[in-house]
Amino acid sequence: MKRLLEKLMLTTSGLKVLETSLMGFNISLEDNIPSGDAFLIATALKHRIPIIVSNDSHIMSKVPEHGLMA
Repeated sequence: MKRLLEKLMLTTSGLKVLETSLMGFNISLEDNIPSGDAFLIATALKHRIPIIVSNDSHIMSKVPEHGLMA
């Protein structure tokens, strides 16, 4: 999974994509969580949404590390 995300980051770094997508890839790599979960955290951070409502274990364990609440 990590190798795939690294390749995706290299591929998308030259494209014009949403900032939250790039941030999501970074969070996914750094926190070792699925990219969908990382995109949710990245979107909350980018748009200053302090609370994420989820019952997903990956999100619940990583949200506090990013200064968010769940």
